[in-house]
Amino acid sequence: MKEIRLAYYSKPADTFRFTDLEPILAVSRRNNERLNVTGLLGLTSTHFMHYLEGPRESVSHIFSHIIHDRRHRDVTFYCVGEIEDRLVPEDPLAFVGGKAFSEDLCMQLFGRKTIIPSLLNQRAAMALFNALAQDRPQMAESENLLREALQDDYFEISF
Repeated sequence: MKEIRLAYYSKPADTFRFTDLEPILAVSRRNNERLNVTGLLGLTSTHFMHYLEGPRESVSHIFSHIIHDRRHRDVTFYCVGEIEDRLVPEDPLAFVGGKAFSEDLCMQLFGRKTIIPSLLNQRAAMALFNALAQDRPQMAESENLLREALQDDYFEISF
């Protein structure tokens, strides 16, 4: 059976806080592992950027929950289609945020200093997901930042 990829971006709900990510990631990782889905969740300063891959039924099931989740607004597709190989085969849900969307990376990929998800077409979005999936040190740094935020009462980023 062919597997698919699905990529989209959305805006976090007005009530979303950075520390809300921990339970989202924990539940998503358990569900993805159970459904044989892998992926990458990026958090820019303004948007979620999400890439999922796996069996068509499983990815469709997960996405149907996402589009009804009140923590997301303005869910917009980049692409959906069949794949031969997975981009992040070992991660139920990798996470990148903050510095992952560096000025250098944005200049290299898009010729601009910041990322604006709504300006990316499918090719540009996939170039970004590919670059992010290769940056293991940044994934670890993003996870560490989240752990630190959970320990600090004063650390809060809202959208």
